[in-house]
Amino acid sequence: MYSFSSFNLFDYRYLLMTVLFSVISCIIGIEASRKIRKEGMNWRTLVACSVLLAVSFWLTHFFVSISVDLPFSVDNYQVYVALNFLICFIGSILALKMAQFRIENDGQHILGGLFIAIVILSADISGFLVLFGDLVDIKPVFCVITLILTINVSLSIFRFLIQITHEDSFNLPRKWKYIGSAVAGISFAGIPYITIVSMLSFDAYDPSFFEEILPFLLVMIANIIMMLVPNLFGSQILLNNIQSYTSLFNNNPAAVFSVDLEGNILDTNLVATDITGYNKEELKGKHIRIFFSDAEKSEVLKYLQNVLQGNVSNIETQILGKEGTYRYVRITAVRTHINNKLIGVFGVLEDITDRKKAELQVQYMAYHDELTNLPNRRRIRMLMKEFTVKHSVFSIMLLDFDRFKRINDTFGHSFGDKLLIEVSKKLQNLINDSGITSRLGGDEFLILVPDADVTTLAEQIIQTFRSPLSVNGYEVLLTASMGIASYPEHSTNANDLYKYADIAMYHSKENGANSFSVYNEKMAEETLNKLGLESDLQKALDNRELLLYFQPKVHTAEDKLTGSEVLLRWNHPEKGFIPPNVFIPIAEESGMIVYLEKFVFNEVCKVLSRWKESGKDIKRVSINISLISILQEDFASHIISTLEKYKIEGHFLELEITERIVMKNEDDVNCILQTLREKGIHISIDDFGTGYSSLSYIDKLNVDILKIDQSFIRNIESNREVITAIIFLAKSLKMKVIAEGVETKKQIQLLKELGCEDVQGYYYSPPIPLKDFESSYFH
Repeated sequence: MYSFSSFNLFDYRYLLMTVLFSVISCIIGIEASRKIRKEGMNWRTLVACSVLLAVSFWLTHFFVSISVDLPFSVDNYQVYVALNFLICFIGSILALKMAQFRIENDGQHILGGLFIAIVILSADISGFLVLFGDLVDIKPVFCVITLILTINVSLSIFRFLIQITHEDSFNLPRKWKYIGSAVAGISFAGIPYITIVSMLSFDAYDPSFFEEILPFLLVMIANIIMMLVPNLFGSQILLNNIQSYTSLFNNNPAAVFSVDLEGNILDTNLVATDITGYNKEELKGKHIRIFFSDAEKSEVLKYLQNVLQGNVSNIETQILGKEGTYRYVRITAVRTHINNKLIGVFGVLEDITDRKKAELQVQYMAYHDELTNLPNRRRIRMLMKEFTVKHSVFSIMLLDFDRFKRINDTFGHSFGDKLLIEVSKKLQNLINDSGITSRLGGDEFLILVPDADVTTLAEQIIQTFRSPLSVNGYEVLLTASMGIASYPEHSTNANDLYKYADIAMYHSKENGANSFSVYNEKMAEETLNKLGLESDLQKALDNRELLLYFQPKVHTAEDKLTGSEVLLRWNHPEKGFIPPNVFIPIAEESGMIVYLEKFVFNEVCKVLSRWKESGKDIKRVSINISLISILQEDFASHIISTLEKYKIEGHFLELEITERIVMKNEDDVNCILQTLREKGIHISIDDFGTGYSSLSYIDKLNVDILKIDQSFIRNIESNREVITAIIFLAKSLKMKVIAEGVETKKQIQLLKELGCEDVQGYYYSPPIPLKDFESSYFH
C-alpha cells in the first residue's frame, strides 16, 4: 500500500504552482476571448491578449520543468524558454481567433479540439526534448493514453471556450467562469506530467507502477469532470434561452403567432387573443387565412412564401376578428429553424389601427376641403392628371360666385362659410354622378365632368343659382360666373386646361357675370393683351403717358363752378387712348393701383400749388381712392407729407371712396379718414346707394359728402323716392349731397325740386384735359 506522501517523482510545491498558473491561464483565456468578441476582431487586442496568455502558459511549463527532479542541460534552457513561449503564443492567437466563430457542426468542433491538442503536445514534447534529451524513454502505452487524454481534454475545453465566448448574457453567474477555469486548469496542468512519464526515464528513482500511473488517474478524473462542465453550462444556457424566448413570446406588446410551414397556427401569446377575439385554444390549429378577406388572402399567402424563402420584410393589412370587426395590423414574419431545418414562421402582429385611422384622416384632410368636405385643389389636380394619362375625354368647369366677397364682408365670415356649405350641397345635388365637384378655395369651385354635354350642365348650374339660397333665415341671391375648358380639345396639359378655364371664367365676369363661357383662342389673345398692357402701364408711369382730366362740379342754382373731379387717362404711344375701364382693373389686379393713385395725388397737389401761386380762385378737387391704397401703412402720412411739400391746405382736396371700403374695415378706415378730416380734407362717398345696408352704415362713417350714383340719375323718374331719401338722409346728418352722371336739363330740374343743387355730368362738361379746364374756368 502506497500513501500519497510516498509519491516522490515531483516536487509538490511546484506542482501546486503549476496548477495555480494553469487555472490563471484559463481565466485569462476566457476573459480575453469574450473581450475580443465584444470589441470586435482587433489585431492589436488579439496580439496583446495572446502575449499575456502565452506568458501565463509559459510560467505553467516553467514550474513543470523545475518540479521534476531530473538533470537537464542549462545551456539548452534558453532554447527551451524561447521555443515554448513561441508555441504558446502562436497557439494562443489561433485559439482565441477560432473561439470567435460559432461552431456549426461536430466536424468543426473536432478540428478545433485537435488543433489545441496539437499545440499542447507540441509545447510539452518539444520542450522536454530540449531539456531532457538524454533521458528520453518512450513508453508506447503511456503515449497512447496521453494522446487520448490530451485530445479529450482539448475537445471539452474548446467546447466550453466557444460556449462562454458566445454566451450573449454577459450577466451570466461568475461561478461558471471560475468552475470551468479551475477544472480546465487542473486538466491542462496534468498533461505535461503525463507527457513526462510517457517519454522520460525515471530508472534512477525506481518508481513503482502506481507512482507512474497516478498522474494519469488524476488527469482522467479531471477530464471526466471537464467533460461534464460544457454539458452543465450548455444546459444553463439553454434554460436561459428558453426563459428569454418564453418571456419574449408571452410578454411581447405585439401579438405573436407561431405558424407551421402550411400556415397553421401552433401557438400564440395573450395579445393575439385580444386582437383577434379568439382564445388560445380556438386559435391553435386554425389556418391564418381565416383572418383575411378574399382580396387580401393571396397577398398575405404570397408574403408568407417570400418569408419562407428567406426574404425578411413586413406588410400592412387588415385582419378580421371573431366578432367581424377589422383591425389594421403590421406583420413582421421571420423563419424558425431547429438544427438548421426550417420548421415554420414566427409572425409578429402590431395593432396599428389608431395610427392607420390617423393617417387616413390626415390623408383625407390633405385631399379634401375642411369646410365643405369636397375634394380640394390638390385632389382635383391629381384626378385631372389621371384623366390625361389615360387619354380620357373630359371637361372642367371653373365657377366663381359673383358678389360673394361683398356678402362675406357684409354679414361676416361665419355667414359666408355657411353660404359656401349650401353652395357645395347645391352643386353636389345638381352634379350627382355626372362629375366630380371640388372647392379650390374661397368661392371658387371646379367641376370635372367626363365625356358629357357640358354646356347643358353649365346652363342648369347657372339657372339653379338664379334662385336664392337660404342661410340663417336670410334669402341670398348668389349668381355664378363659369369658364369651361375641355380635354383634349383645348389642351392635353392639365395645367394649361385649368388656365384656359380661368381665362374663360373671367371672360364671363367681364361680360356681365351670371353666365358661362367656353374657352377659345380669342380669349387667350385678350388675356395676353392684358398682360402686355400691365407691362406697358408700368412704363407709362415712368414715361409720363398718364394724363389728368378734370370734370367740373356745378352749383345749378347759381350756375357756377364749385369744384372738380380729377380722372386719369392713358395715351398709349401705339394704341392711343386706353379706356379707364380697361387699365384700372388691370392696375387693381396687379397692385399697381397704389402707385397710380400716389401719382395722381402728387400731380394734383402740383397743379393746386401752381394755381395758388398764380392767384387762381381754387375750387376743391376730388380724387378717387381705392381700398388697397387706404390700407397701406403709409397712406395717411403720405397724404399729409405731400400737402406739406407743396404747401397746400387740406380743404382744397376731397377724397372719394366707395361705401364698401368703409364697410370692409370699418374701424381702421374710419380712423384713417378722421385723421385726414382733421387736416381739412373732405371725404365723400362715391356711388352711394348701390352697396349693402347703406342707411344703417352711413351714420358711422366719417364723411362729409354723399354722391348719388348715376344709375339712379339715369332713371330719375322711377328712382325719385330713393333719391329723395338719400337727399333727406344727407341733410339730416348735415352732409352735402351731389348727383353724378347728369346729362339732361330735365334731370337738373328734377334734382333742384328734390333739393339737390350740386351736380356733375356731361350736361355741363365731360372730363377734359387740364389746359382745357383752365382755359374754360379760369379767366
